[in-house]
Amino acid sequence: MSIRSLPGLNSVAGFTLVEVMVSTMILAMVVSMAAFSLSMFMDLWRDDRYAGAEAIEEYRLASLLRSSLEGAYDYYVTDPANERLRNYYPFFFGNSDSLTYVTLSSVFSQDSPALVRISFKKEDVAQGTAIIYQEALLDSTYVRYQDQLPAFSHQLLLSESVTDAQFRYFGLWERIWQPALEDFLETERWQATFFGKEKKMIPKKVELTLTFPQGKEVLLFPIRSYNVFKQDSFSGE
Repeated sequence: MSIRSLPGLNSVAGFTLVEVMVSTMILAMVVSMAAFSLSMFMDLWRDDRYAGAEAIEEYRLASLLRSSLEGAYDYYVTDPANERLRNYYPFFFGNSDSLTYVTLSSVFSQDSPALVRISFKKEDVAQGTAIIYQEALLDSTYVRYQDQLPAFSHQLLLSESVTDAQFRYFGLWERIWQPALEDFLETERWQATFFGKEKKMIPKKVELTLTFPQGKEVLLFPIRSYNVFKQDSFSGE
């Protein structure tokens, strides 16, 4: 009995060397594109995540400072040399890297005004600048110029991610008597320092410039003067 060979039984199936090389090249290109796309996605995700965290921190910082500064109060005090003369001046100390004032909008109490100090603590380059918010409640404290400030019993660390921070103040620059007008001529401008005893008032605006690794942000806080009549009565001049 003879056995017939079936058609195709002895043929060999497979890929040529050229086909293997082309397939390998295509696979390598796909893997390379996938790796590149993943790298780009991770970079964008990190950038978005950083920007989101920075925006949240900036919003928190601005909201707290706005509440406190918009409640800034021209709290009139005196000093040992002027107490018998009944000379009083609004309590306000401001320079480029710290600010001390009295607010009616305490972060830690709804029943008492508070003495507030906002200061910048410059760390090394890697850590940046810390923004520190401190309060001392004035429910049982009498503050005068030249006295040692009461202990700040409450403190918040507002930020550690800024590389630099700086205050400026807009308000009275100089007051010059004009005989022809029988009145004072007052000029206002932005200043690096502002002291209530010297100006006999508090500033109208406070500007805070924050420098982040990604750029700068300028926050502007208007300040309203509450004791408009007290300013005339207790200026001492």
